[in-house]
Formats: sequence, structure tokens, C-alpha cells
Amino acid sequence: MSSCTATNITEVHATIQEDHEVNECLKQLMMSLLRAYRFSPIIPDLGFQIHYLRLTTAILRHEKSRKYLLNSVLYPSDITIVCD
Repeated sequence: MSSCTATNITEVHATIQEDHEVNECLKQLMMSLLRAYRFSPIIPDLGFQIHYLRLTTAILRHEKSRKYLLNSVLYPSDITIVCD
């Protein structure tokens, strides 16, 4: 059985979409995950928060997505983040 990860899904998007489409999709996805994390109900095991953080870190493991998100979405455009 093959595994389906956020990195694999990001690679598929990069293959079938133009860069600006992928970037907009990533931007909307990241903003949705951050919003869901912030407004999810607090339960004793923090299950929802852990789930959203795991999804976010899985997306950020993909190098091209990480660079785009860090430089264009998660930080203001007047701050430059160097991603090696």
C-alpha cells in the first residue's frame, strides 16, 4: 500500500498546475490551517491542535512550498528569509 503524504500531494499540484496556481492554493491552505488551529475547540488531549500542526509541518517539509510560504505568506514581504 502506498502512503499519501502532504509532500506527495504538493508534488502532484506542482506537476498539474502553474506556479501561480500552486502558490495561491498553498497560501489558502496555510491560512485555513492556521485559522483552524486558532479556533479549534480546546479539549484535554489537544487532538485538533496536534492534527493541524502535523499537517502544517508536513507541508513545510516540501522545500519549494516551504520557501514560498516563508517568503511570501507567513512573514511580511519586507522581511527576507534565507532558506538554504
